[in-house]
Amino acid sequence: MVCDRESVGKYSAELHDQARDKVKVNGVRIVFPNVCFEVWILLHFQKTVAAYDGCDDLLKKSPLKKHGKGYDKGEKLEFAEEEVSAARKNAENLNKQTIAAANSGWNKEHQWNPYADIYKLLDAIDSFGKTHITGI
Repeated sequence: MVCDRESVGKYSAELHDQARDKVKVNGVRIVFPNVCFEVWILLHFQKTVAAYDGCDDLLKKSPLKKHGKGYDKGEKLEFAEEEVSAARKNAENLNKQTIAAANSGWNKEHQWNPYADIYKLLDAIDSFGKTHITGI
């Protein structure tokens, strides 16, 4: 499941904790771009460690609209293989830097801003395809 925070002020950390506990009990795994899904999209075009208050803040302050050719929220985008590969690497680096700089008591994705682990979902899809579709 892909979830995002959308805005630091919109949903409290407590609500995120409750939601995570509910899905864990049911065996659902979550990938979590924080503060919004658009962080993941931005990582296709550039490295970043900039934190944002929400999606509107990211769209206003980041170069995503320039890179995304006027990107609007919910717009369908297609990426070249090289861009997806760059996003995966950029996200891993972003997460390492964010976690290293975070408050030592923070250990959950919704506490780390910015953060994007959607590459883990892509890795799982790739692994599933290799195992179940191609028989590798």
